Amino acid sequence: MDRVKGRGERGAVGGREGMGRKGGRGRKGLGGGRKGGGRREEGGRRGRYTWKKDGVVVPNSQIVGVNETSGVISFLGIQSADFGTYQCYASNDYGTAVSKPFKVARALLGQFLTTLTDDVECKPYELCSVQCAGKPKCTPASECKYEWKIGEGTDDNVQPTKRIAVGKDGYLHFLYLDPTSDITTKNGLRKVYGCGIWNEVLKLFKKGGETTIKVTEIKSTPSKAEPAGIDHTDDKVQVRGQGQLTCIFKGYPVPDIEWLKPDNTRITTNDKYSIEDYGRRLVIRDAEEGDEGEYKCLGNNPSGMNVTMRPYLNVTFAPFLRNNEQMKNQIKPAGSNATFSCDAISLQNPPEDPPSPPKWYKNGEEIPSDQIGQGKNYTVSADKKVLTVLDVKKGEDTGNFLCESYNSEGTLYKDALLKVIDPIDLSYPPEGVVIDVEVSLGDSLNLGVFATTDPNYVLRYDWEYQAESSDPAQPVQPVMVDNNPYWTLFNGRRNLSIDTTVFGDEEKDIFQVVGHYRVKVHHQYESKMVTFNVFTNIIPIFGIIFLIIVIILIICMLFRNKGGVYLVDKKEVAAGHDPERELRDSGFHDLSRGDDDDNPKMDQVSLSDDFDKDVGSDDDSMADYDGDLNASKFNEDGSFIGLYGDKKSKTGGTTTV
Repeated sequence: MDRVKGRGERGAVGGREGMGRKGGRGRKGLGGGRKGGGRREEGGRRGRYTWKKDGVVVPNSQIVGVNETSGVISFLGIQSADFGTYQCYASNDYGTAVSKPFKVARALLGQFLTTLTDDVECKPYELCSVQCAGKPKCTPASECKYEWKIGEGTDDNVQPTKRIAVGKDGYLHFLYLDPTSDITTKNGLRKVYGCGIWNEVLKLFKKGGETTIKVTEIKSTPSKAEPAGIDHTDDKVQVRGQGQLTCIFKGYPVPDIEWLKPDNTRITTNDKYSIEDYGRRLVIRDAEEGDEGEYKCLGNNPSGMNVTMRPYLNVTFAPFLRNNEQMKNQIKPAGSNATFSCDAISLQNPPEDPPSPPKWYKNGEEIPSDQIGQGKNYTVSADKKVLTVLDVKKGEDTGNFLCESYNSEGTLYKDALLKVIDPIDLSYPPEGVVIDVEVSLGDSLNLGVFATTDPNYVLRYDWEYQAESSDPAQPVQPVMVDNNPYWTLFNGRRNLSIDTTVFGDEEKDIFQVVGHYRVKVHHQYESKMVTFNVFTNIIPIFGIIFLIIVIILIICMLFRNKGGVYLVDKKEVAAGHDPERELRDSGFHDLSRGDDDDNPKMDQVSLSDDFDKDVGSDDDSMADYDGDLNASKFNEDGSFIGLYGDKKSKTGGTTTV
């Protein structure tokens, strides 16, 4: 009878050999869902399923049925050629997703090498172990279980008790032999023990040779025996799997068993742990990285003696992504870049082999190396962990991207969908262009945006306003635009009306609408910005005041050196004269040209209005200057330049003005 069972990465299919406990004949299938290794197609559209074995498409036939709608593959009368590695491909308009590959292998349970009866010699009240001799090959090993029978048939099972256990490699252990119950039946016949194996996949049991127990000495009363460990099993389990550790102790009486975690804390049965088989088996559920380590099982007897065994739980896992933000589905506008990250790591406590550099696939096919590089379709980072799809194009680049990385414990397959859509197209204003609009009191403005995008998405328009700032170092914070007496949004918020008639004759109020208007045109996958600059030629009152202040400051600067007391005036006052009174009384007198023959020569004439006074007299105001009247020694303000001249004799000459 041919059977199929899906088991994640690995499946097993039964052969024709042997009889199962349950009969029936028919198809068994591997589903296209995740349990069977397949997957639902992304995007919500009905897809088409294809199966491949060892990379070759599996055709639909009477022996192997492939349902392209449901994704189920069924086998009837499976042959050796049907065993191999299978993958399910789910395709729709957006691309092709690929399942994790898994193996379909033959489940096997061979024949025992011997069916003869043998004897084993044991002593009463001591350990007696019976070997399961001539064991056949049984696969998959995780689905094979040892079972011991009493008698010639298969109905009477040896039931485990605190004193009887089935250990590693199928040994039947009497932790101490009870001569009254283990050797003969109630009818006084010698008990015959037979070892057998049950294959859960095949639903098949096979029994081997038989064994009887022969007592080598007679003991009427038992003697105490110190506890001792005789068997323990380690286990290897993947993260989130279930691990099992076992310990078997001998002794009389049979020791009680206590379990300790690697940190030496005592274990009790709860949602995480269960202690079964009379304390001999510890089950660890939903294994985590921190569960790995050396556990302790302690065998204790009433005398206070104890012994310890140390089974080890190895928690492993295939590579996994460093965080959940990698390999996410993406929707990108045409012309942009799409980046996928695949930063895979291995378990670190204890450290396992690092994962291999990722391989990248699109729609189930590895991306060719000649398409990777600058100026090509893709770029890949030096460590292979980042794939960038350049200048994505609608239709051409839409698809399913997958990264693959492996270590000694398994393989990571992680995929993500890239969907390329039409970008936002700004018809008005053009992208990157700032529109300047002048407004005057009494105007009504209409600012508007016209844009289109992919028909599957609806554009939204968010307006914000930023007033002009008098201090460029401290700009005014923008505010969201909403309807008020002078702002009105309409046409699906595509347009903004600015009405300044509400301000009446108050010119200062127009500055409530002067400034920068920005419109964010967007949907959930793209956004673009439009800017309008609304200005006015009206000068604000604070601007006029500022201008007046500037003019006053300029005038003050121009006249800051005018007026004051000159140096000549100080000399006159020091000599006892009053220049202001003399100027008021006499005024200025005309002096004739020196070369005019009709005018007398002006020898020894004082510069003061006292023309009747001789130069050098006590009454002459310029006498103290020694008659040095060189005009080049005067500044514009009347002060002297250079040093005063030495006194000279006044014998006549021309006055320099």
